[in-house]
Amino acid sequence: MDNNAKISCKYFPQLPARWHCPRCMIDISDACAKRPEHTDDRYEIRRDCPICLEPLQSLGIGNSIKPFWERIPTFFVYPAKSDALVYITVLSLLNVLFTVNTLLGIGAFLMTSYALLLYAYKCLNHVARGHLEAPGLMVDYRVLNSSLIFKQIMVYFLVGLALRYAERQFGMPGLIVTGAFFLLGLPASTTLLAINGSIIDAVNPVSIFRTMATIGRPYFILYLFLQLMLGSHEMLQYTALKYIPDFLIMPAGFFLQAYFTLAMYAMMGYVIYQYHEPLGFNEVRKVEESPHKPIPGLSADPLLNEIYILNIEGKQDAAIKRLQKAVNREPKPEYYARLHRLLQSAGRNAELCQNGETYLKFLLKQEAMPRSKRFYEAAGVYADCLRADPAFQYQDPQVVFKLAEAAFQNRQFDDCLAILNGYHKRFPQSELLPNAYLVVAKVMVEHKQDDAQAKKILDALLKRYPDHAVTPQIKEYHQLVSAIIERETA
Repeated sequence: MDNNAKISCKYFPQLPARWHCPRCMIDISDACAKRPEHTDDRYEIRRDCPICLEPLQSLGIGNSIKPFWERIPTFFVYPAKSDALVYITVLSLLNVLFTVNTLLGIGAFLMTSYALLLYAYKCLNHVARGHLEAPGLMVDYRVLNSSLIFKQIMVYFLVGLALRYAERQFGMPGLIVTGAFFLLGLPASTTLLAINGSIIDAVNPVSIFRTMATIGRPYFILYLFLQLMLGSHEMLQYTALKYIPDFLIMPAGFFLQAYFTLAMYAMMGYVIYQYHEPLGFNEVRKVEESPHKPIPGLSADPLLNEIYILNIEGKQDAAIKRLQKAVNREPKPEYYARLHRLLQSAGRNAELCQNGETYLKFLLKQEAMPRSKRFYEAAGVYADCLRADPAFQYQDPQVVFKLAEAAFQNRQFDDCLAILNGYHKRFPQSELLPNAYLVVAKVMVEHKQDDAQAKKILDALLKRYPDHAVTPQIKEYHQLVSAIIERETA
């Protein structure tokens, strides 16, 4: 596959595909893939097909990760982030010792150069593992120890010996060819040293060539941009240092050098990250880039994406079964809600009511949810269950009234009537009977436009409950309805 080719996810075409199912013959994004239980989700160890549950084949991260050349502006601002900026600023300021004493200045320069290069390797390792921000000073990696910088010096020394040997054996043509190869292979050599800390790999022409070949044509794009960064640094330094006081020339020059060094090492780290699978680098943390715009149907919850896919594929029974297991294992409002809708659309009324009862109890206990939202959602669930089975009941008259009241306040009038239908038969002793039928009367006026029926209900309430706490409200509403009827008949 061409390095620039992109395979889109079947279900969310806005996302690149990350996995392929050879059985179902589909390509899907990482958001759609099923996570096996008891695995560390930070690493892409294994994914299963959400439909057949068989293991998926990786399409390679190169298909899903943004190419490094599309992130060039990011690398230019990479050293400007908090920890990195503070670090290189402190190192740069230490070079002001050149104005105090030349020996002190040389010592400061060597020390700060060592510290800078070590931090640059830390940035490379950090980005190579999928962390796209600058690392903190306490972040550590296996290969980052005090010997790494000396290994880098040893690499340059061995390359120098190789150049001299080539010149002795083959003359100037040998020197030019060998020098051109190692100059072109410098980013590959640096990444090899950073990944495993091996001097042999970093100077081995076979390892260097294999790394270059694995990355392919983008390697030459990387090399070109690294050269452009070097040229930009030299041009900026030449221009800026003309206007800087003498005592700040060394600190300013070091700062510019440090800034561009971190940017270049971050870019090399990102190339490792982009091609870590073919390079055999398996210590990468999974990074998913969020789409710029919300995608309809896409959830942050992998299980809900599974259900979405199963529903599209017409496998409602499988979707219902998985959700039923999920609400038993890890009850969540969104799981209950999706299961409720699936059971309703499938016409499985007995299961709908069974789930509805536990769903209602679950909702009413969700103290973290705003009360109005909690009762409004519960009212919808209760009304759906009543429509599926008129014998469905909730035994608490106070809760039933609150559900009806919530439906009324949200102008779900049909739900309100469904909830209060037969309220006097189910709860004949309830103190809330007049409250409930006052709400019914309001629905008759505001939704059914049946003022006459509303007046009959209000007449009956005033006759039966002359001294109830809600009677003043009933009288007031009765007067309003009576006035409307008189005006209509006049």
